Amino acid sequence: MNWTLDWRFRGSLRLYASYDRFLTDLVDGQCEDICLSVTRLICTGCGHTHSVLPDPVIPYCRHSLRFILRVLAVHAFHLQSVEKICDVFQISVKTFYRWQKVFYEHQDKWQDFLSAAKRDLKAALLELCRKTPFCTFAECFIRKSGHSFLQSHKNPVFPNQKKKLVPNPP
Repeated sequence: MNWTLDWRFRGSLRLYASYDRFLTDLVDGQCEDICLSVTRLICTGCGHTHSVLPDPVIPYCRHSLRFILRVLAVHAFHLQSVEKICDVFQISVKTFYRWQKVFYEHQDKWQDFLSAAKRDLKAALLELCRKTPFCTFAECFIRKSGHSFLQSHKNPVFPNQKKKLVPNPP
């Protein structure tokens, strides 16, 4: 995929560095920490660096998107109490309610991209969990909201700048 910076001055991106990041995900039904190598790119125009995160990674979040959707789905289908869900998935009750709050706050943005979303929350969660490829949904959500799906805050904007990293259409 080709990338450009969506702002007045366009620079090119080149490989800069990489770093390791840990992500909690479900592997064979078990919570597991996975080490990911994240690529960083640098803009030749402004000198800022940008991380290239794979779809399952929510910026500034330790848990994968798939993990969070699974937790929310277990609750939506009334399969377990909140306390039991938190115990099984090794999260705090506060974390669960924060994820649930963000999910509902984002509803007006994500429901446009799902066929099931306007009918039923359970169907929407199932559709999100099964979305392949997820990147199309994720890109539409970022373009509409300015941040990643289930990210609890917008990406930081530096003073005097209104810049976003967006992929060029294929």
